[in-house]
Amino acid sequence: MKVLLLCLCLALTLNSLAAADSGKDWLRTPPDPKGKWTQIPEQDIYEVVASKETVAVVSELAKKRFVELSDEQARFFTGHYFHSSKGKKPYLLRAVYGHGGTGKYTVSRNGSSVLVLHGSLGHSDASHKSALVVNLDFVPIETYVETEIDE
Repeated sequence: MKVLLLCLCLALTLNSLAAADSGKDWLRTPPDPKGKWTQIPEQDIYEVVASKETVAVVSELAKKRFVELSDEQARFFTGHYFHSSKGKKPYLLRAVYGHGGTGKYTVSRNGSSVLVLHGSLGHSDASHKSALVVNLDFVPIETYVETEIDE
């Protein structure tokens, strides 16, 4: 009986972890995807390191699409390689990736809206929650998240 109960608990835990990793509920297409989106420079975009990703995804971004950070908080999430940019503030943003090893993120803006896009190669519509720290010179009003997977 104890073994059965343990197996049930393990199965429920694994199922909840898999659901937490699925990024489909974070995907949001902008109302005007072909609009005037301007790419944010790569030097202002930092991926959250693997050891801090759970804190970002499960705690900070569970109910918010973005969070303003201090420079110290940004370094916590990204590691020592984070650099603040003059006149900009770091924001923690929701992100979703398809196949991490074959792709990359781009971040664009249209007015005060931000679009986080991950493009990758693969054979499925995989989506995994992640997070980015992005230096912005404006306060975002809306954020959108998309993935593109090419075969």
